[in-house]
Amino acid sequence: YTILMQLRVSSGDMRKAEQHMQEMRERNVRPSSVTFNILLQGYAKEGNMEKASECIEEMKRWGIRPSGPARNSMIQVCARADRLLDAEEWMRGLSAGANVHSFGAMMDAYARVGHVGRCKELLDEMSAAGCAPNRVIFNTMIKAHANARDLDGAQAVLDKMAADTDPKLQPDSYSYNTLFYAFLRQGELKRAEETLERMGDAGIEVTEQLLAAITSARQRKSAMGGGGPLHDAAAQDAQLGTPPPGVDWVEVLGPDGVRLGFRRSAEPGSELVQESPAFGLVQLQSEHGPYYWDVATNATSWE
Repeated sequence: YTILMQLRVSSGDMRKAEQHMQEMRERNVRPSSVTFNILLQGYAKEGNMEKASECIEEMKRWGIRPSGPARNSMIQVCARADRLLDAEEWMRGLSAGANVHSFGAMMDAYARVGHVGRCKELLDEMSAAGCAPNRVIFNTMIKAHANARDLDGAQAVLDKMAADTDPKLQPDSYSYNTLFYAFLRQGELKRAEETLERMGDAGIEVTEQLLAAITSARQRKSAMGGGGPLHDAAAQDAQLGTPPPGVDWVEVLGPDGVRLGFRRSAEPGSELVQESPAFGLVQLQSEHGPYYWDVATNATSWE
């Protein structure tokens, strides 16, 4: 059963993997720690917090203590569900054995809210654990700086990657895309254009989407008399509607989904603040609708 489950999880067929587990229960076949670890790996890939938690509880009922692989999977699934305090708790339970995927999942969760300081701490913890950072880790650092509106910091990470002699650490399309859109969001069109030039020089395709984005940004700047993105924000107030009670800030996006800044929820039409809020509950925008960021806990949710 364990081999079959590994094959199902590797192919992304969690329904079949769960069926094999159910057959084991019905036939009273005792699962091993490896069996549970395989299931947890699958749930971690899916970001399925509920199923992962149920799996841990079943392990305990069988008297199996979650080991390093199980804890690594729980770190990943908690981080992807923005349950950062839970993820940190699982991380502390690993006296050793945290892997690059665990650190990467934790860093990505903090990077999404621009928490550069914690990302740097995790990078130091990786080194102390003898875990070498890969390209994904450095891309996550670019993302963290970008979301913190630290353009020079994001640029410095990409420059460091480009200077590395290891081809596996060279910037890829994700690296350049993240930096490009960071410049675009803050109206740094010249630096955005330079990033596209570097991208082409590195042999990475500059897509039509990127060219359209920079063209649109130039046109908007020209239409506003070069006044910058803040003058284009008021039109979105009517689209945002009334945020739920308790929301302190709302994110304001431009026509192409570029962040223009943040505005006090109780003051439609007021001046935009470009820095990320340091406190309160923030309503963010996504293609699926609004979601919410609690600055105090660094947690995000749809409700």
